[in-house]
Amino acid sequence: MNDTQHSEATLLRRYLLGQSNVDERSAVERRLMTDQQFLDDLTRAEEELIDEYARGNLAPDEKDRFEALFLNAPERREKIAFAQAFNRYLDRHPTAAPAQSRAHAPSVWWRRAALGLSAAVVLVVSLSAFFYWRIVQLRGQLASVDLQRAASEKNGKKLSDQLKEQQNRNQDLQREIAGLRDRTPSSDLLALRLASGWTRGSGQLPTARLLASTKRLRLDLTLDRDVLPHKSYQAQLQTLDGESLWSSNKLLARTIGARSLISVNVPASVLSPGDFRIALNGLAANGTAGEVATFYFRIEKK
Repeated sequence: MNDTQHSEATLLRRYLLGQSNVDERSAVERRLMTDQQFLDDLTRAEEELIDEYARGNLAPDEKDRFEALFLNAPERREKIAFAQAFNRYLDRHPTAAPAQSRAHAPSVWWRRAALGLSAAVVLVVSLSAFFYWRIVQLRGQLASVDLQRAASEKNGKKLSDQLKEQQNRNQDLQREIAGLRDRTPSSDLLALRLASGWTRGSGQLPTARLLASTKRLRLDLTLDRDVLPHKSYQAQLQTLDGESLWSSNKLLARTIGARSLISVNVPASVLSPGDFRIALNGLAANGTAGEVATFYFRIEKK
């Protein structure tokens, strides 16, 4: 056995006994899905481990790991029982043919059996061993197919998750684009952002200068996050004396940074030069309404 084969045999033995690290285990499983010879080497390494266990040649720590991993699998228990039966047969029927000791006998159990049985028994056992080996080989191939299918399903799920994430990103971008379109000024729309808390004498009012082509004035009403959220809102346009000029219901708030924002589209036809206020009321889930905030602004026309 050359150095490469010895290294691979050591790697497979560590893998079967659960001693390999994450990188070694991943490398072995990837190669098992594509390399039939490597899969055959794994099968042989497993058979040699079973033979060593049946003959009691495993080190104590390897024996513990072997029993923890192998005795839980029904197909492996069958192999172990078969190997132990052969060893018991050899113990009861020693032969004088081999000059070498049992410690130096071939490690594969069916070769050891062939040395100690008569021609007829050897034929029967050899055929049984061949068919058993073929079953083991087919099970190994089935395990390889299962690994490949599991890898394909894992890759498919990963691609599905990536596609879903990309779709969510696309939806976010579409919403952002729609929001930008809503905020983009046009010849017939003018936007003005308002904050609550202004009182007379506290400074210049936020002012909107309407053009002759202006059809709507969008008022973006900003609320602090500490204001309790409501199911929906009503905005009422009033003069500073409290006269109601126009109202809009079922308005919804959206979160912008650390604030909430409610947009109200006021027809330009109800606006004339002067000072106005927007009284914002909130509708709770139980149907009760309450005042939320008041916003002031000024209209000028060009």
